[in-house]
Amino acid sequence: MSLSASLLKEDIRVVVSIDFGTTYSGYGYANRINPDDIVVENRWIGHIGHKTPTIIKYEDDNTTVQCWGSSALPTGMRNSDQKKPIQLFKLYLLKEPSMELPELPDHERIIIDYLRELGEKIKENINSNWGVDFNSQVLIVLTIPTEFDDEKIETMRYCAYKAKLIQYEDSRNLIFITEPEAAAIHCINSVDEVRNLKRGVCSAMMLVGGFSESKYLQDRIKNEFNIVPKISVPPLPVIAVIKGGVKFGLEVESVVKRVLKRTYGTNVVRKSKLGDPQSEMLPNGYTVVFETIANRGKEILVNDKVIKEFKLSSSTQRSVNFNIYVTKEPEAKFCNDPGVSLLRRLEIELPDDDDDDNDDDDDDDDDYDDVIISLTLTFGTVEILATAKNKKTGENYRINQKPGVRIRS
Repeated sequence: MSLSASLLKEDIRVVVSIDFGTTYSGYGYANRINPDDIVVENRWIGHIGHKTPTIIKYEDDNTTVQCWGSSALPTGMRNSDQKKPIQLFKLYLLKEPSMELPELPDHERIIIDYLRELGEKIKENINSNWGVDFNSQVLIVLTIPTEFDDEKIETMRYCAYKAKLIQYEDSRNLIFITEPEAAAIHCINSVDEVRNLKRGVCSAMMLVGGFSESKYLQDRIKNEFNIVPKISVPPLPVIAVIKGGVKFGLEVESVVKRVLKRTYGTNVVRKSKLGDPQSEMLPNGYTVVFETIANRGKEILVNDKVIKEFKLSSSTQRSVNFNIYVTKEPEAKFCNDPGVSLLRRLEIELPDDDDDDNDDDDDDDDDYDDVIISLTLTFGTVEILATAKNKKTGENYRINQKPGVRIRS
């Protein structure tokens, strides 16, 4: 049983799906007692509809939120002194060198503020329906674009934490799913044409999202994919992602496999060789190299684990630092190679030996040779969870951001 599934069955009473969009955002929820009754919010301040604009407006101090969503839209005559609302800030998470975006003081803070306002409305709604502990009994499913890499997912988790959607930054009460996967889950659960599909044959195509209601788009797609017998639009396609996110949260094992988009590795040291880059060579005759943990293109089961074991490089070592790196390059050798980037850090503090004064050096060497640290990467639906274990003491460790000491394989 996966970590998410275990948490859901034991603790979770309500699942909330949040579709934080570039131009519009919305959410839906369901109680586990009645999982088919998915409610999608359609009442906003000054607006009736299944989504509200992803817009926020600040007071003159640029820190206090004045209004958000539809209530932040300009009204009446444009006043030159009137403060303009901020929009399209999610694009900064998708920004490419070719994109020209308006300058923002701090796009992460704006995302946090918007999610906090949205979160307050969610909490108010949940609390008015059921007496639940939001931090422990509510599972948040945040839908994300397929373009989001690990760093962007980390950013969204951080923003959700700062927005008080979760109690701890590494809380398992927040999970992610891509927007296409959420929409597919909705179609599988609600559309007969999809339920009855044959494997290996594209006999039906579903159009989801707000733009799918466009007759022009429907005609263009039908002309382009005329070999597909059935092309249709499910009821209310604008909320397909939201409803699919709720269904995923209620049945977290709906997505069973994933293909890695990047190679994951860590920093280890080995004896230096002729040709090693000077920048990666250490004074003790060792060189820091990239050690592959899981390769790009590998198909793995969701919540599958990849485990690597490492030994200490010195008997005086009192901490171990794993830097988790990612790359799309097929054969990375060093952590500073082009295309290799740092994803996160995991530090382990090793216990001091209380009897250091009485032990001789030979005993110290024996002890340090016995210390084996296992590094585990757990591949969720879209997130990566890194943990480590001191096999000698049995202690387990989670992510933090402190620097540490090199290790050797």
